[in-house]
Amino acid sequence: MKRRSMSEAKNDICTIIREAEKEEVLITRHGKPAAVVIGFRDEDDWFGYKIEHDEKFLRRIANPFFPLSDTHLSDQVPTGSSIV
Repeated sequence: MKRRSMSEAKNDICTIIREAEKEEVLITRHGKPAAVVIGFRDEDDWFGYKIEHDEKFLRRIANPFFPLSDTHLSDQVPTGSSIV
């Protein structure tokens, strides 16, 4: 992980973003960690990150038998039918 100071980040954010595409960049304030910049190579990379960090999605895959009433799927099931 690269380290950059807050003043470096203010003065050259474009370079830091390019660096973050390859590895995370730690931004420090007065020598102490303040933020992490995470870059993405492409939209698939961004989408993967969103899925990995989406609390609602993670809860649902942890419990595969969530009630259908919580989803839009229940609107698509004909009356008298069930999803198995």
